[in-house]
Amino acid sequence: MEIRVILRGALSGFIAGLLGFAFARMFAEPYIQKAIDYESGRDAALAAIAKAQGVTVEPDGPEIFSRTIQANIGIASGIVAFSTAMGALVAVTYLVLHGRFNIRARTLALFIAGFGF
Repeated sequence: MEIRVILRGALSGFIAGLLGFAFARMFAEPYIQKAIDYESGRDAALAAIAKAQGVTVEPDGPEIFSRTIQANIGIASGIVAFSTAMGALVAVTYLVLHGRFNIRARTLALFIAGFGF
């Protein structure tokens, strides 16, 4: 019984994570790319100023994960894994508190979700 509730919570968190990934990919990623482009231009301008002054600037290290990997697989795995864990955590909290208070199950679930929010 308890494992089914926890699995349902994890599944609902997984679905919410997929929706969160779609939202972040469509709406947040363009702003992140604009910020990265701004920082790249700023770094290039600072490097040009340093070169004009005769100061040597150490180059950046190699990029471990490409921007494409970060924007697709990285954001998806992070959001989906976190949402799945939070869904399971809400389910466990519900199981622990269910029966300890004299309130309806739906009201308890709404209180837990509201407290988490």
